[in-house]
Amino acid sequence: MFLLFSVCLMTLLGLLSFIFGRVVVRENETYLYDSLLRRSQVTAAQISAERVPQRVPTQLSQDYEIGFLFEDGHQILPTAEFEPSLLRSLLPKETSSSSLITLCQSTKGEKHLCAFNYIDRLKAWAVDFTPKSTASHVLRKLAQEILGMGIALILIAMILSYFVSRALFKPLKDFAQASQKVAEGKYDEVQLPIFRKDEVGRYAVAFQKMIDNLKQREIRLAHSARLASIGQMGASIAHEVKNPLTSMMGYAKILSQKSTDPEMKEAAQIIASEADRCNQILLQMLRFSRNDIQERKPFSVDEVLQSSMALIKAEAKSAKVEIKADLKCNSIVIGNAQQTQQVILNVLLNALQSSRQSQAVKREAHEIELRSYEKSGIATIEIEDHAAGIPQGIQHKIFEPFFTTKDKKEGTGLGLSVALDIIRDHGGHIFFESQEGKGTVFVIQIPTADSAKASLDQSS
Repeated sequence: MFLLFSVCLMTLLGLLSFIFGRVVVRENETYLYDSLLRRSQVTAAQISAERVPQRVPTQLSQDYEIGFLFEDGHQILPTAEFEPSLLRSLLPKETSSSSLITLCQSTKGEKHLCAFNYIDRLKAWAVDFTPKSTASHVLRKLAQEILGMGIALILIAMILSYFVSRALFKPLKDFAQASQKVAEGKYDEVQLPIFRKDEVGRYAVAFQKMIDNLKQREIRLAHSARLASIGQMGASIAHEVKNPLTSMMGYAKILSQKSTDPEMKEAAQIIASEADRCNQILLQMLRFSRNDIQERKPFSVDEVLQSSMALIKAEAKSAKVEIKADLKCNSIVIGNAQQTQQVILNVLLNALQSSRQSQAVKREAHEIELRSYEKSGIATIEIEDHAAGIPQGIQHKIFEPFFTTKDKKEGTGLGLSVALDIIRDHGGHIFFESQEGKGTVFVIQIPTADSAKASLDQSS
């Protein structure tokens, strides 16, 4: 690129130098001719204006170093190098053309510039000579000076083109290196001039955005691949687990019917209910592996919350945590009750685990608040704990797949990621607010059935 840029620049400068030199040489050549003609005209004017007694032409020729060609055929030339007949052949036919400059040749074959001026007082043509080699020498010297200036300009242009091309092409080199690193997957090693304020800086910002998008897409692809493998594995596990789970449900129902102990009967009913929920989860996994459409029905938010509290009651008692419920949402939403309960149980279990770990340093950690209410057509569920809170440095990773702060034996990091997908699939939102040392509150928002219907009517 540098060589191409330099060749183009030198060619342009060489062409400009040639044109400029040609114009200057022609102008100086014209100037030399005009100067010789003007000198002969001044000499002729001086001779015509003399007030002294008329001198003989021979004396005038010696004094002014010029020659004369008389109309009567006589001539006086200061040198014998010119043939008078040849000079007369160059004269204009009419004396009205009183001045003339033209090329002439001496008897030795040397070319001269001859200037002719008619002097009416003498009835003769005054002739002035100058060798053409003298003018050519001046013009040649001038051309050499112009050529030297042109070469100097070309050298300066080469130096400037080197620095300019280096400044212009360095960003292109950086972009090429960045493209290579992106192709190798080394996104963090890419360095671009994004702080420049010119077009290069704007292009660098756009390039960096493209890199960030590629990085996010690669993460999503990896996540999709891992979920696909989990789905395949889960489908095979679901088929194997369904049979023993059906047996567990049958024996739990038999135990519930035959037992006379209230606590045993309640435990058997919970086992049967949980086994049925496990069966529904297995069915969801199978539908997911087959891309089946999830079944959606109207259900009560508070009923799902009460059912979730009943299921987690034993876990909360074991963790010495009290769940205080303030349920004021009588709303009906459209969706999958089993999936919604899965989200609530996941958040509640996370809150229980955080509270258990913080009980030694905080009395407030023995309590979890569960609230529900409706506002502006949105059913809202809040689950608040008073544990240690989520560290600021990892809050942005909470919903990322496979990210977990738990021990490998306790969690896979998929709970909140799946919860986020489920709530979004219901047209809702899930988010949290957390302060280190004070606790965390998770907020789940789902549009009510009436609100969803009104939105659908407006869109249609």
